[in-house]
Amino acid sequence: SNTSDDFHNSILAELSIDGEWPFQVCCAPYFLLFSRALLSTLSEPTCPFKCWDENNVNAIAKLNDMKAFEITDDLRDFVAAAKCLSGVNLWSARAIVAHRRLIQTRRDDDDGEACPTLWNETAEMFSRCLSSFCEKTAGFEDENRNVHISASVELEWGLAQHHYRKLGRGKKSFNKALSINHLDVEVTGAEGKRTKDQKKAT
Repeated sequence: SNTSDDFHNSILAELSIDGEWPFQVCCAPYFLLFSRALLSTLSEPTCPFKCWDENNVNAIAKLNDMKAFEITDDLRDFVAAAKCLSGVNLWSARAIVAHRRLIQTRRDDDDGEACPTLWNETAEMFSRCLSSFCEKTAGFEDENRNVHISASVELEWGLAQHHYRKLGRGKKSFNKALSINHLDVEVTGAEGKRTKDQKKAT
């Protein structure tokens, strides 16, 4: 119906960023919009995700600028409570990466510079995750769980760089994840010609 189409398009318009539009054919984008609004507010109560759009405000400069807000007791309580949520930055980072993957950019045109607003937010969230879970112990009594979370954060940070097509495609982070888990990876295969037009065996 026209009403549902209008609602769908209005949600996609809210998710558009840096002049880039999300894929039109997607299921329930309102869940992504809701998660972005909720998680970004919990991870940075004074700077919800719309503020990262440089066309509105300079979000990076405002991250620590509490003077831009009226500091009430309720806001202080909310900020204090949000800081107790140890995994909120990681979940926020995951939502941002999902947001980026929904944005339609032609692969040939994507040189790693697309969606700079989302990249800045992604880098900030993962920087916090790396500081909390990788540069120091995650704080769980079970050491195996600490190792698992540290490796997972490095792996997801590598995947984020890969999806943004950044230099190295996250290889450095993938190697760190392997090192944390004490894993070695080898790629093996049989040499041969796979197609009739292939001239050299690979």
